[in-house]
Amino acid sequence: MITCQRCKKEVEPILTPRGKHLRADCPLCKKYIKFVSHIPSSEFIMPFGKYKGLKLTEVATTDSDYLHWLYGETKNNNLKDKIDEVLSNL
Repeated sequence: MITCQRCKKEVEPILTPRGKHLRADCPLCKKYIKFVSHIPSSEFIMPFGKYKGLKLTEVATTDSDYLHWLYGETKNNNLKDKIDEVLSNL
């Protein structure tokens, strides 16, 4: 779910592939919201922190408590989605 800045509502966006990303458009007003990552969770590389440079799946098998903590701390919805997907596949 993404919040549309024009509608001010949380919506399930319409996703359209655009290179390495997906374009997210609002299903209500049909306007562009933002680009989201198209990288599969299994290939997502941690961009920061003590596990920087490791695949998210490696972090999950090494220190799942860290991912649970990070999920609660981050405001990055894309990262939350990746963490949620990886943890649910353990």
